[in-house]
Amino acid sequence: MADSVTDYLKRIIFDLLHYRRSTIAETAWFKKQRHNPDLCPQVESKIESILNLFDRYHRTVHDIQGLRDRGVDVMLRYAQKEDADSDTFSFIGLQVKSYPEIGQQGWLTKLKAQCWEASARDLADYYVLFCTDLAEHKSHLNDAYAELVVQKGVTAIGPELAYTFLHLQEHQLAAYIKSKLSRDDAVFRAAVDSLNELTPTQAAMIIELLARRLMEGETETAISDLREAAFVQQVFRMCPDVDQDLYLLGRGVDGRFLSRKPKERSSVERFQEDFTHLEGDAIQTSSWSENVRASTDEFRAIEALMLDASIRYGYDGDELRAYVLHALMHESLGRAAEISECRPSGPRA
Repeated sequence: MADSVTDYLKRIIFDLLHYRRSTIAETAWFKKQRHNPDLCPQVESKIESILNLFDRYHRTVHDIQGLRDRGVDVMLRYAQKEDADSDTFSFIGLQVKSYPEIGQQGWLTKLKAQCWEASARDLADYYVLFCTDLAEHKSHLNDAYAELVVQKGVTAIGPELAYTFLHLQEHQLAAYIKSKLSRDDAVFRAAVDSLNELTPTQAAMIIELLARRLMEGETETAISDLREAAFVQQVFRMCPDVDQDLYLLGRGVDGRFLSRKPKERSSVERFQEDFTHLEGDAIQTSSWSENVRASTDEFRAIEALMLDASIRYGYDGDELRAYVLHALMHESLGRAAEISECRPSGPRA
């Protein structure tokens, strides 16, 4: 492993704070969230969840403190060795700016002073999370970003990123950490490669069949049950209906960027196209019935990943399925989110 455990932890927290942008409309949620009773405990809880999941792979010595002073609301203190002494600890600080604070008289001067105070703590990373309504406070935030960009060691997290971070589910955190720490693991790489040429919706169908066989003892599944499975339907709703090459490459095979305008097909039509694409090598259909099964040999690595998640995290049901999808299809799901952002803004269904 080239990077230290400390570097991995720093990077994971950075990446999860930049996981995905929410919609502008979703950031209106922050209007009802207050600094001390709501937001700071939520940030502490999310960092604690990340550390607990990280500890499944690497033991760390750490503690989280809710300071609320000297420019830091939440402080993470950690070391990569269990017998670490005080000189080997690193610190990550997070400052939270809530909706009522943004735009108050002198708020920007106060923020700069807090950043200066935090710089005296010798932090490895320092984040300012702007937890406010982006539509209402856009100009104030632009002023803040312009000031903070010249502040050494300060990373501004806008409302659209802060909202996503605070709403990440445990299986999403676990899936990202797994993908980050298992890049050199042969079984994990084989699992990723087995879905390499598939879209998220096609992968969801494979994962559904594997989970039914491995975790529920269902050797074959009716095509109608596969089509109507809650997890499969959820992924169809989550992923815009665009050309397959856009998920795999971001552009067409001839190099031209493809249209991101979603088609308007039903989930039944999309399912039939995906099923036809998979049938043969990835999915076998019984000659005497309308039942199907996933290829045993091609997806053994995914089954190993499922068993690991079941034992390591206790996941089952749709949570297990979602974990596997997010761990193996992180980049494709990111493209799905980017495509979705091209739609008219508003709460997502």
